[in-house]
Amino acid sequence: MFLRSTKSFGKLNEKQHKAIIVILNGITKLEVLISHILEVYKLDIGKLKLKRIDVNVEKLVNQIFTEFRPLSDEHKLELNSDMQTSGTVKCDPQRINPVFLR
Repeated sequence: MFLRSTKSFGKLNEKQHKAIIVILNGITKLEVLISHILEVYKLDIGKLKLKRIDVNVEKLVNQIFTEFRPLSDEHKLELNSDMQTSGTVKCDPQRINPVFLR
């Protein structure tokens, strides 16, 4: 609201704009954390439904590397993979990524 409307709140200066961005980033992190807590709760009470499908291992690793790339570039780290396997693994593709990304 603050970032979109200048009629109601006036124009933000640079310091205010940066502060709003920090707040938005914090809100996003909290949303993810709450979502993870709810998923753990659902898992604990047996209500979390996991898809178990065949996922190509090479594609999965490449996707993880793609998601890590901005962070590794920011910290000037080099990511390499020396994959010695191929094939598939049974997993829930939406649930496996956080395992690698956290």
